[in-house]
Amino acid sequence: MNEKFLALPEEKKQRIINSAMQVFSKNEYKRASTDDISALAGISKGLLFYYFHNKKSLYLYIYEYSAEIARTNICNENYEKIDDFFELLFHSMNAKMKILKTNPYIYDFSLRAYFETDKTVREDISMYNETAINSSFEKYFKNINFNKFKTEVNPEHILKMVYYMFDGYMREQARTGMKDLEIIKADITSWLQIIKNSVYKEAYL
Repeated sequence: MNEKFLALPEEKKQRIINSAMQVFSKNEYKRASTDDISALAGISKGLLFYYFHNKKSLYLYIYEYSAEIARTNICNENYEKIDDFFELLFHSMNAKMKILKTNPYIYDFSLRAYFETDKTVREDISMYNETAINSSFEKYFKNINFNKFKTEVNPEHILKMVYYMFDGYMREQARTGMKDLEIIKADITSWLQIIKNSVYKEAYL
């Protein structure tokens, strides 16, 4: 990515980002048109490629940008006060749902990109997701009281189980058509409660 893009006024930068999200959210990677993106953003295609060397670099930037928005919203003023593993998961879910309600293209794009199969970007997306999973435990759970877990339970394994549960659930939603976000939230909340009841010491339930 050209450093010139980062130096743009915030309004113009956001317009390009939102335009890319909109087009990528409605099309698989191969069919997403940079002509459409530049037209929506109100800039020439040449200028778009001046800021981003090619469609792939733009796509990966938008994906990482979406993840950064999620991180910023999760790590808000309440984040440091949370010392319970599942309370933090609930907090993260609520923060993400809030983003989805106010930024519909972020949701659609992130979901489509997460399951993108085009080999041009698939490996990069998979590597980014794997890195995010491996680093999230230390990064986001540093204040958590792990003594609440049963002795034989590995909290990091529980985190991965929750991640893959959500992964499978969202794949099914993408296949059958998305439910209302409140229904999705209710489903995930009930499943997290079941897991909590299974892995926490009784004194902490």
